[in-house]
Amino acid sequence: MSERPTILFLCVANSARSQMAEGLARAKFGDRYRIVSAGSRPSTVNRFAIAAMEEAHLDISSHRSKLVDDVVRDIGDIDLVVTLCAEEVCPVLLRPVRRLHWPIPDPATTERLSDREMLVRFRMARRTINARLEGIDAALAMPVGTTIMPATADDRAEVEALLRAAKLPLDGLDDAFPRGFAIARLDGAIVGAAGIEQWDVRGLLRSVVVADAHRGKHIGDALVADRIAWARSFVRSNDTQPFASIALLTTTAAPFFERLGFERIDRADLPAPLAASTQLQIQQCSSAVAMQLVFFQTASEHVKRTIAAELAEHGTFRPPWLKHPEIPRYSIGWRMGYGEDYLWAWWNWWRGLDDAAQSTYAETWRSTAPEDWADWFEFVHESDD
Repeated sequence: MSERPTILFLCVANSARSQMAEGLARAKFGDRYRIVSAGSRPSTVNRFAIAAMEEAHLDISSHRSKLVDDVVRDIGDIDLVVTLCAEEVCPVLLRPVRRLHWPIPDPATTERLSDREMLVRFRMARRTINARLEGIDAALAMPVGTTIMPATADDRAEVEALLRAAKLPLDGLDDAFPRGFAIARLDGAIVGAAGIEQWDVRGLLRSVVVADAHRGKHIGDALVADRIAWARSFVRSNDTQPFASIALLTTTAAPFFERLGFERIDRADLPAPLAASTQLQIQQCSSAVAMQLVFFQTASEHVKRTIAAELAEHGTFRPPWLKHPEIPRYSIGWRMGYGEDYLWAWWNWWRGLDDAAQSTYAETWRSTAPEDWADWFEFVHESDD
């Protein structure tokens, strides 16, 4: 591999996804890599791709659609090809090359949509592509000729054979296969796999496996990086919801996952939705270390953390007027910034008290209430009823 590896983003028209990927990758990686894009039937750069990138303060208005044959002839060696086709048949390079396949739906459509609706589609594609870029570094360390791509139902037998050879459990495989799985192919054979189960907004990384003959070649690293980037790429829509965190169980690889940002946690602290996973119930995983990588806090987690912090510091949850005396009760300030978060956390804490505790709390703090808060406890009692 050259000192400055070349990455080619490839699709059919080189008008939308691959153009946005080129712009996003240049912004992310700077001079570390040479970034190009091309297509098998180039057209023109889509105006909505330009607009969506402008929202991210990236200018691709000077980009031009390019024929893949011309690009390959001009730049010579290519270290990694990323194909972004979903419904279409992707262009194929005949030479051996590292490859990632991201089947991202084409935001361009022949449907009669408004400009606003089109921009929403391109914005989602931009966010998805940007998240998937997190898997690039690890992919460049794979052997030349390796392809990482989504698994299909036809891959089931080969993946099961890999797991059996590695003495990894097949229990609950249907919870993730094929949708949550990626496979690594080399010389036509599946040499590695990794999957993520999704339970509500929680993910469980499982079945990370590489064939014995190909271990130590960074294929496992690339598969894990690909699955984490895939999970990060989920955006809220009518069809999907994002992952808030990814957990895993491991008996031997905790130091490796710590380098990726995972933290060890008690099994009891695993997110509740994961209890539905077969992986957490089988004997083979009973002694495994639990780890978690958090992408963002859910609303309920934020409330719990706010409550815990307030109780730790003050021994109780102070009423809103003491926490934020600068915000009048009926001010819009409670809906701007941190005031609303505190008020919502207080309400949730209050509703967790029994009648006696609520009565004692009200008597303790009623005298501290400013005039506009004087009937606060009567108000919350009526709201509870």
